[in-house]
Amino acid sequence: MLIKKNIYLLSIFTHNYNFMNKLKILLPFALFLILANNTKAQFIPDANKILYVDSAVVGGNGSGDSWANAAVSLADALSWARTNQGNWASDSLRIYVAKGTYLPKYKADDNTLSPNNRDNSFVMVNNVQLYGGFPNG
Repeated sequence: MLIKKNIYLLSIFTHNYNFMNKLKILLPFALFLILANNTKAQFIPDANKILYVDSAVVGGNGSGDSWANAAVSLADALSWARTNQGNWASDSLRIYVAKGTYLPKYKADDNTLSPNNRDNSFVMVNNVQLYGGFPNG
């Protein structure tokens, strides 16, 4: 009887050990996915403090520093500008927006991401100039 209990305990331990090893591998990946989905986009305006947005851009790195690397979301660009608005106190940021359809994704009052919320809006930011109607890249 004691042998059966030890074999059973060994089986449980081995099963838990394998599970913990798998968890060690999957946990960092799961945390990355959670953080990646909750992290706002980061952009890099060009040397003239121009950020480019084009919903139809193909390829590029999405940094917003040129039409080839344009950001695809006006909402993300304005949210980023709002979060970093201290950087535009003495020298304005310009956002150039290509033709397209852009939808708001953030709450106006606290700038939190709220997809598909009918109360979302685009919020203008002090010292940020918005220019539109540029051809798609």
